[in-house]
Amino acid sequence: GGKCGVHTSIHDLVVEGSLTLRAETVKAMGKGGKYEGASIPPIVHFIFGMAPDFGSKPFALVHYLAVKSARDVMPQATIFLYYKYEADSSNRWWARAKKLCTPIKVDPVDTTGAWPIEHVAHRADLLRLQALRDLGGIYMDLDVVTLRPFDQLMASSYAFIMGQEGENGVYGLCNAVLMSAPNSTFVDLWIGHFSEAYDPHIWSLHSVKLPSILGHLYPKHLTQVRDTTFFYPLWDALDHMYAGHGDTFPENIAMHLWESLAHDKYISRLTPDYIRNVDNNFNNAVRRFLPGDA
Repeated sequence: GGKCGVHTSIHDLVVEGSLTLRAETVKAMGKGGKYEGASIPPIVHFIFGMAPDFGSKPFALVHYLAVKSARDVMPQATIFLYYKYEADSSNRWWARAKKLCTPIKVDPVDTTGAWPIEHVAHRADLLRLQALRDLGGIYMDLDVVTLRPFDQLMASSYAFIMGQEGENGVYGLCNAVLMSAPNSTFVDLWIGHFSEAYDPHIWSLHSVKLPSILGHLYPKHLTQVRDTTFFYPLWDALDHMYAGHGDTFPENIAMHLWESLAHDKYISRLTPDYIRNVDNNFNNAVRRFLPGDA
C-alpha cells in the first residue's frame, strides 16, 4: 500500500491508466484552463473497489447509472473512475461503465502518519480529497446520479462547494458530492487537518464533522448549497424516492441514493426492465440513462 502520507500527489498513486483530460474537456476549459471562466473544471471523479470484496456490494446497475448519467448530462467532462480492485471481467455493468470513462488503477494512501487508515471507506475519503486538490472538479459517490448540468455552480467564483444534508443543514454537510477548484484553500485545509482529525474509532469525524467545523471557521472558503441540490430526498424519505409518485426532483442537480440504507429494500432489486416499465419517482428520473440494449 501507499505508505506516503496525506500530502502525496494523486499522480503518484496511479498504478495503471493516465490522468489525461479528454480533448472535449480541454476545449471546454479554453486557453486559460478555466471552464466558462469558472474555477471548478469539468472533471468528474468516482471511486470504486477499494476492498477485494467491494464492501460486499459488487459493481451494479445503480453504479453504472451514476457514471452514465454524469456522462450524458456533462458530455464535455472527463470522468475518472479510480479503483484498486477491479470488478470481475464477467460483470457487464463494470464493462459498460469503463467504456464511458477513464479507469485509473490506484494504490491509495493507507496511513495518515499517526494512524494506519485501515477501513477502506476512510482511504476513499482521503483519495477523493487528493484528486480534487490536484485536479479539481466534481467528486461523487457511486450512488449519486446526475440529473442536471452542474454548470451554474461551476461558472461561479466558488472554489469549494458542499451540499447541506437536511433542511438548513440540520444534519451537517454530506461528502457524497464535493466540488473544488484545483488547490482550493478549503481542500488544503481539510487535507491538512485530516491527520489530526482522523480517528478510526469515530466513523464520520474526518469526513462529515471536520468539514462542518472548518466551514464555520473559514466560511469564505466553503460555499454551502441547499439540501435540495444534491441530498433530496433525504434518507428518511426513501419510500418517496423509490416508490412514490409525482416528484420530478425539480431542484436537484444530482441525487444521492443513500445506497447503504436503500440497498436491501430497493437498490438490490433494480433491473433495466423494472426501471423501464414501473412508474415511480426514481425510475422516471433515471430511465433516460438506461442503455438501449440492456
